[in-house]
Amino acid sequence: AVLLAMGASAGLTLASPLWAQNAPAELPAALTQAIALHDAAVAGDEDAASAALEALADLVSAEPDNAVALAYLGSTHAVIARDAFNVVSKMSNTNKGLRNLDKALELAPHDVTVRMVRANVNWNLPEMFGRRALAVEDMIALDQMFRAAPRPPLARAMQQIYPRLNEAAAGQGDWDGGAALASQVAAGG
Repeated sequence: AVLLAMGASAGLTLASPLWAQNAPAELPAALTQAIALHDAAVAGDEDAASAALEALADLVSAEPDNAVALAYLGSTHAVIARDAFNVVSKMSNTNKGLRNLDKALELAPHDVTVRMVRANVNWNLPEMFGRRALAVEDMIALDQMFRAAPRPPLARAMQQIYPRLNEAAAGQGDWDGGAALASQVAAGG
């Protein structure tokens, strides 16, 4: 199976966790650089994927409880799996990525960045991985976090989450109301 668009959804930018409500004011420079490499990898830069993997693995090795670094490490494994030609490499990297993402969520279940990264990867996985329900769970949690403290940067990301919730979780919440709130907050109103 080809892993299409894993870790990169149409328009949803994972690059900057600045939209996160609970992100530190400034991320450490090493993590910011690793996230930039991750984003270049998502865009198709294979050299950046290797560099991101190395940088994020080093960060996680130094700080095993850094949930944001662990989430991006998981997403980087997913991107490497997406771009691999070898089926064994695809599966190995996918499984490593999913373990990292799940561990990141265990470490920080209320971290917006961790939830957003995990939701995005799980949403973009082929159905055979059975992770769509987890993506929906993460998106519902993101909706709850956003409604509790609406902020413009997160609102812009949520504008892309609400159509997914309407598609996959119709009847489980007022996603149209959330989308309207996100549009209003993103517009500065």
